[in-house]
Amino acid sequence: MFNRGRLDYGMVMRLLFVMILLATVTGLIKSYALKKNASNTTPRLAYKYFQQWHYLSRIQKSLPFVLPKKNTGFPVDGWGKSFYMRTKAMILVSAGHDERFHSSDDVHFHWISETCPEKVKLWIIESKKRNHLRLDTLPDGVKYNPNTRNLDTKDGTCKLPDLSGNDGYYNSRDDLFKSIHFLEEGKIPIIKSGSTKPKVAL
Repeated sequence: MFNRGRLDYGMVMRLLFVMILLATVTGLIKSYALKKNASNTTPRLAYKYFQQWHYLSRIQKSLPFVLPKKNTGFPVDGWGKSFYMRTKAMILVSAGHDERFHSSDDVHFHWISETCPEKVKLWIIESKKRNHLRLDTLPDGVKYNPNTRNLDTKDGTCKLPDLSGNDGYYNSRDDLFKSIHFLEEGKIPIIKSGSTKPKVAL
């Protein structure tokens, strides 16, 4: 590196090149590994997003609020793309593997508060299997408030999820029953190493 007391700039440049190359390769490998397991890690990242969403909404009192600036740790999905919140429906959307919104592999999340009565929570979760949210099947003692879209009981209140998709109509091709994941407050989704399918509450 030194030649008669002088710095060998050629050697320094070669070392810098090797270091940059190693860093680039390492970054690519890490990115590939993260994306390969992205469908498994995205539910937990969505859970973190909802936590921060509700924290910020309590601070600012009203929605919509100003999202944090870039690089503040606000969660992105497992593919590294920002989530999209359908504010009115309170549905969180991940663009999925193709990293494009409004495509067939979009993944949707709905937050169920821990204050939601157990029988209402179970009814909502079962809707994924039934492929419908028919109000005439509500458990006894549960009433729907159309003004707030709440399911009210004497034990508490729970928000009725809007799973009608982008067109706003049920029984159409973009209903969210197949792509929805219900995230229950207090139940952090488990990440299983090497798995590509999320294990979350269905």
